[in-house]
Formats: sequence, structure tokens, C-alpha cells
Amino acid sequence: MTRYLATVEDVKAGGALVIDCRRLQSYEGGHIPGAVKLDIYEHHWPDTTPRGVKLFVWQMQEVMRRLGVTNSKRVIAVDEDSGMLAARLVWTLDWLGHPDVAMLDGGMKAWVAAGGDVSKESSAGKRSAWTARPDASKMITVDGIKRGLKKLTVVDTRSPEEYAGTLVRAARSGTIPGAIPVHYVDNLRGGKFKPVEELRAMYAAAGVEAGDDVVPLCNGGYRSAHSYVALRLCGFAKVRNYYAAWQEWGNRPDTPILKPGGKR
Repeated sequence: MTRYLATVEDVKAGGALVIDCRRLQSYEGGHIPGAVKLDIYEHHWPDTTPRGVKLFVWQMQEVMRRLGVTNSKRVIAVDEDSGMLAARLVWTLDWLGHPDVAMLDGGMKAWVAAGGDVSKESSAGKRSAWTARPDASKMITVDGIKRGLKKLTVVDTRSPEEYAGTLVRAARSGTIPGAIPVHYVDNLRGGKFKPVEELRAMYAAAGVEAGDDVVPLCNGGYRSAHSYVALRLCGFAKVRNYYAAWQEWGNRPDTPILKPGGKR
């Protein structure tokens, strides 16, 4: 296993807590034997005020305890492919201090293609007493972005339509001033992450440079988590996911926005 990514062979080797992050219908349709279920898409949290962060940490700690997460056992997140749902769990646990979390590169599709067994029998985790220890270097708040905007490299991972403001998903449309568009789907090829050298070249061509203080942005913190993983794979040391994303930024009246047509 490499940092943030696991292979089918890693899963087959056993010893890891496998968490299926897909929607419930997908899990019930067939999953890796022994995998516990987490419909992580249900855990939106568009609030990075001090109180909001405190409550989100508490909520996710309780969720992880229910699943049986401990620091002594590797966690492998599973999506349909190398998708944003598994990436969201990887970032969440990375931020909250878990020492060994990765996503199955290629997801269930890779598992099935490799001849892995599939089960429809639900598995429940053994409740743990895991304690979250948030790492401030892996998450940024709305106020943190506002204060440091001129020094940050914001990577807008949303669709071109959202970036341009023609697809409106909040009270206001547009993007954060200075944001660089790199759609998260461009991190992948054939459902797996591109080789690291290709990812590095892609981000460099977009204007994201080594040493930058990078903030991935999307609408709900899932696609940005995907690009967080991609940037970490590339070796970027300063990457902070903005988990509340456009659902916070675009719905507040006090945040600067670059609107369609280049107007602020």
C-alpha cells in the first residue's frame, strides 16, 4: 500500500477495516465481504465557524466509533471506482488524525475485475473508543480563506459550468477570486488515479506549483477531498480541504466572489 491508495491485493491480505462509502443501494447490491457500510454522502456539513467545526468533529468521531475505527487498524475506503465518496472518508480520517487510511484504487470495479468475492450480507463494526485529533494543517475555514486569500492557491474542482457561474447551486454563483479550475474528474483515467508524474504535470500546467498553500474547493467537500488526495499523492505538503465548500462560501453575504464575466 502506498500513502492514500490501496490495491486489491492489499484488501485481500486482510487486517484492514474496509468501509464501503457508496450509497446504501449499491452496498446492498454487493460489496467486499466483511466491509462495513457508511453512506458518507449523508454527512454534509456547510459550516466552518468555530462552533461548526467543533460539532462536525464530534459527529464524525461518533460515526467512526460506530464503525469500529481504531488507530491500530488500517482503514481502506471503497467507492464504485476511485471516486469522491471514498476520497471524502480518506480526507476526513486524515484530518482527524488516523495514521493509516487509504482508498481502494479502482474501487469495487477493480475488485470485481480481479475476481474478488462479493457479498450481500451486511457487516457491523465493533464499536470503538476512537478519539479524533484534528490536524489544522489539513483543513481550512471560511475565515482562514478570507484572511489568507492573497497567499492561497485555490483549486476549483467543480465542473466548468459551476466555475463559470452558469450552473448555480447556492445563493450566489461564481468562484473564489483567483481560483484555478481543475475539474476533479481529470485526476482519473479508467476509474483509477493517473500516475503521479502525470498528475504533477497536469497541476503544474494549470499553475499549481510545489510549495503553494493549496485549498481545493467544490460544492460540498467531496470533489475537493478527491483533489486533496491527488495533490497529496503528488507530494504537495500544504493542502487544506475546505469541507464546507460553496455551500458555505456561496451562501454567505460576506465572502468575496468572482462572478460570471469576471465581475466581483
